[in-house]
Amino acid sequence: MKVSEVMTREVLTTRADASLQDAAKVMSGSHVSGLPVVDEAGQLVGILTEADILRLFRQVSVPFYIDILGGEFAIPGPGVLQRQLEEVTAYRVDQLMTRHVVTASPDEEVAEAARRMHARDLKLLPVVDAEGRLVGVVSRADIVRAFAM
Repeated sequence: MKVSEVMTREVLTTRADASLQDAAKVMSGSHVSGLPVVDEAGQLVGILTEADILRLFRQVSVPFYIDILGGEFAIPGPGVLQRQLEEVTAYRVDQLMTRHVVTASPDEEVAEAARRMHARDLKLLPVVDAEGRLVGVVSRADIVRAFAM
């Protein structure tokens, strides 16, 4: 069975200059784990995944001080927290996206795409044509559906 037979053709995408917050809203609202990033010609230039966003939040912390002996703690004023929130929401997709994307061809066997996804622990594999244009995506759910046929 070929990837083209199981892939999702109607793909939500984002642009590299989009705000991270807007892209995250699309991902969350559509229940997708990643968005292919395309240029104006439909060429795949990257992918933004949940893992990319999680990496950002690993860097953000709520600084606080705990007095272990006294049992008291102090959280910094709202100005510090507000500044951190503004820094996080100011990111653009191109600042976090994965640029070296593992892809599939529409003509390759589903089993080969599944092996690559498993080996690299990928939830989503963009499918590109010979010119590098995005033509679909294959997800873990697509692979499971193919297996069930």
